[in-house]
Amino acid sequence: MPSVPPSRALEQASRWIARQGADDYDAAAEADFAAWYGAAAENARAYEQIRRLWGTLGQVQRQRLQPPRGRRHAAAGAVSLALLLGSLPWLPEWWITAQADHMAELGGNRHIELADGSRVVLESGSALRVRLGQTGREVELLRGRALFEVARQPQGEGFAPFSVAVGETRATALGTRYQVEKLEGETVVTVLESRVAVHCGDCQEGPREAVLGPGDMARVGAGGLETARTPAGADAWSDGMLAFDRQPFAVAAGQLQRYLPQKVVLLSQEARQQLVSGTVDPARPEAALGLLARGAGLQVTRLPGLLLVR
Repeated sequence: MPSVPPSRALEQASRWIARQGADDYDAAAEADFAAWYGAAAENARAYEQIRRLWGTLGQVQRQRLQPPRGRRHAAAGAVSLALLLGSLPWLPEWWITAQADHMAELGGNRHIELADGSRVVLESGSALRVRLGQTGREVELLRGRALFEVARQPQGEGFAPFSVAVGETRATALGTRYQVEKLEGETVVTVLESRVAVHCGDCQEGPREAVLGPGDMARVGAGGLETARTPAGADAWSDGMLAFDRQPFAVAAGQLQRYLPQKVVLLSQEARQQLVSGTVDPARPEAALGLLARGAGLQVTRLPGLLLVR
């Protein structure tokens, strides 16, 4: 059985493939690629493994170390690779890293100003991809949660729209300040100021669109698009705290997971459904998890790489 290349080599290989589809990929970049490819056997294995993903879709005919046969062809291959990986129920860390323009390291938020003047707060462990253009502005939340303060940008008589995408869900700003959270099987949009239009591209039942005002939130998942009022402290995380008001322990554990290197495992449905309230400091995430667990009558057991809650 062939050996699996290290994750670092896979990450670098995916970056090279993405770069080969860019408009500025030239002879100098190809020379850099050739040097990287030949520097280590693991680099070559990683590149060929990712290239084979292209081949499964019949999009890439590139021979090893030959110049690309055209930017349009390479770009089509990059899109096909993205579609292939995007159809999987998980996104590997190296792929998220390769696609992200901005990432927040584990344990702290990151403040970003985009080229159009919009400001973003990325929560710990979150990742964001940015696509800004003259006719529209879209960012894709690859993982985690982000708070957006949207800058108005003149475009004729109006303003270029600003949208946040998570899969087939779009949250388009009609005002200024809102947050988007990517959960397992669900996207949550929370409006803090003005209005946001939420569109669910793959909802089969119920409403597919909603316009939210201040204090409104929308949950978009397999059950469709549902709206509700925002719980207190929904944006406390952007100021370095996490606030919960009679929310299921599973929700609290999921938010703290973004700050923890260990995997949190809830061992029973009862543990998942226990309601918790309080404000905790995610800078000490394991202590915060233990505090909330004790308040809910639960116990946390520490194992290598795991935090078991029962």
